[in-house]
Order: sequence, then C-alpha cells, then structure tokens
Amino acid sequence: MPCIVIKTKKSDEIINLKLLTEDLSRLTKIDIKRISIMVDYYDESAFLKSDDNLIIFVYISENNPKAEIDLLCSTIASLSERYFHKKKNSTGVICNPIRSGYFYLNGIIK
Repeated sequence: MPCIVIKTKKSDEIINLKLLTEDLSRLTKIDIKRISIMVDYYDESAFLKSDDNLIIFVYISENNPKAEIDLLCSTIASLSERYFHKKKNSTGVICNPIRSGYFYLNGIIK
C-alpha cells in the first residue's frame, strides 16, 4: 500500500489526482485501491531552492521486491512531470521503505 506525497510550489493549476492514480495503477499493476497520493503545495518563500522541480516521497513496505519499488518510483516521477508540466527527468524521488512491524493500519501493526 504505497503512500505518495508530491511536494510542489503553489499554483492555480488543478491536478486530476484520480487520473494520475489510475495511470500509476495501470503502469505498475498495483491495485488502485492500494495507492494513496496527496499533493503538498508550499509557498515559494518557504523553500530555499529556486528551481520549480517536484519532490516526491514514496512510503512503501520493504517487503516489496526491489524491482517493483524501482518501477513505482520511476513511474510516479515521469507521470508527475507530465501532469504538473515539469521538465523531463527534473523530479527527485525519495523512497522511504517501511520495515515490517512499523506500519499501523486498521488497528493492526503490520
């Protein structure tokens, strides 16, 4: 159940997260019900870097095969660049693997 947070500067543009999630599900073969994507917009004055690049944080269980995690990270980067109209290969993705026993879901530690 990957959780994805996309950080970008505030803009007036509205991103269709439903379509982004559908594309990600189709390309990675992850059930759409298991994907959570949220966008965190920050004010330009609250960030030191001057480039308008996306920074994406991916939280996913370390029990997933490395190849699947790699596919998820590269796919969300390229899709986000397309949806947010950013230059190709300009996005940073930070993958935060979640160790077994450190994920709380529906009242259960997994």
